[in-house]
Parts: sequence; C-alpha cells; structure tokens
Amino acid sequence: SSVITLNGNTLEFPTSVNKLNNVLTNAQNKATDTDAAAFETVNGESIALFYNPTCESDHQDKNHYAGQVFCVNMIYDLNGLKGPNEVGKDVGFMTVLYRANSVVVAPNPFLTNAGIGTSYPKEGATGDSKNDAADLCTKQSEDVKLPDRDELVSMFVNAKLIDMLGSQGFWSGSVISSGQSGLAWAQGMDTGIRERCSRTRTQYVRCLKK
Repeated sequence: SSVITLNGNTLEFPTSVNKLNNVLTNAQNKATDTDAAAFETVNGESIALFYNPTCESDHQDKNHYAGQVFCVNMIYDLNGLKGPNEVGKDVGFMTVLYRANSVVVAPNPFLTNAGIGTSYPKEGATGDSKNDAADLCTKQSEDVKLPDRDELVSMFVNAKLIDMLGSQGFWSGSVISSGQSGLAWAQGMDTGIRERCSRTRTQYVRCLKK
C-alpha cells in the first residue's frame, strides 16, 4: 500500500524503522531497526507501530540524536483502507519519546517552511526586517506555532511523510537561555542530531498547526 505525503508525493508505506527514516538507524542515531506491527481498531482505524527497543531517557542539556530518544512511533489512518490516504487529512502520526518519564507528541506540520531566521529577534527590527523564528510563523498564519524540541524529533522520525529529509537544521521554540547570547534547541533533518545552538544562528523554520 502507499500513502500520499504532505507535499503530494506518493510513498510506499514504510514497513520497518529503517524504511520510516533510514537515518534513524545509522551508527550515530543508534536506533534499532525493527519491523512495524499493524492492527485495525473496532472503529476501522488502521495503526502501524514502529518500536525502538534501544531508546534512552532524556539527555537534558546534552546534544544527542533523535534515534536515541525515540521509543515508539505510530502512523494512523482514520479511514483504514479507504481513501484519500493523505498525510494531514486522514493520515497522521504520534511519537513516544524517552524510556523514563515518557512524552507523547502528535505534531501537525504546516504544508511549507516559513522561511529562514534566527531564534532571537533582531534588536529594533520590525515588519519585514524582523526574521526570528516565532515571527516567521506569525507571518505565515495566525493559526500556527513553532514546534517544541520533542515535536521536532517526531517530525524528523516521520520526515519521509512530510518531505523534510535532506534539509538542514530547524529551530524549535524550546529556549535554553534567554538573550542574544542564549541558546535554543534545533533539530538537524539531514543528520538527526538535536543540538543546542546560538540563538543568533540562521536556521530553517517549519511551523505547526495549532
């Protein structure tokens, strides 16, 4: 079977962690490749589970890779075998992170990137000259927001569904320290690394529907 990605491309439905996102199982990311387990609910919803038995707890203030902290990923189809089988319509995903004190996120990404910007507003900048990440989301739509760092991990895990593989780093709204010399969390979509970056660094921005 196949699924239509967020940008309208046809993707063969992933049957294992490696086919969900092959970067997850490289040596750095450390996720274990396992086959998906699929089932159907009494309401006719189809759910595929992707399990990583080697997931770890939150690394808190350390840089690490998404494959280390993703534990379970779920892709669901509200209509089962019926159409349209499109991400953002009847198909979505949820991700469980961390072995201890687990967190569950279900991001709903906007169709396109909001632009390229910093995590820190330019001092005195207004209007089109202001290009911090949060403002880029506001300019794109009133009904979107920056993803937090866990939602960005989920977006990386499901990057093939939302056509984000091959891009560079993306800003989260999770700020570590305030001010122009502060740090915020960013997620690499090409490498899988989640790292602390200077808030003045320029990165891509992809917003989530509220």
